[in-house]
Amino acid sequence: MDHAKYTRHLEGEKATLEQEVEELRRRLEDFEQRRVDVEEKLVEGALMAAGHAVSILRSHVPDLDIGQISQGYACDRDEARRLFEDSRPTIEPFVEMLDLSIKSDDEEDE
Repeated sequence: MDHAKYTRHLEGEKATLEQEVEELRRRLEDFEQRRVDVEEKLVEGALMAAGHAVSILRSHVPDLDIGQISQGYACDRDEARRLFEDSRPTIEPFVEMLDLSIKSDDEEDE
């Protein structure tokens, strides 16, 4: 190949690569937006689930101290242990009302 042909060939490859780079940038932006959307949905879902859980607890234990629940999200291990122990008298009757068992249905029939 002569110099002019080789230069045109390289310019064509450069243009192709620039188009591919631009397409990858667009795809990256799309993926980033999807990630942000998913994170927002996860936070929204977690808040909804927590709200439902607290509502269920409140319906069974009307005097539940919601302040203890919110404190548990931002404290050290000792404080979390203290909060758990403080809430145990409220939580234990609720859990007993749920009548949970680790036995399978087959084991309970025996």
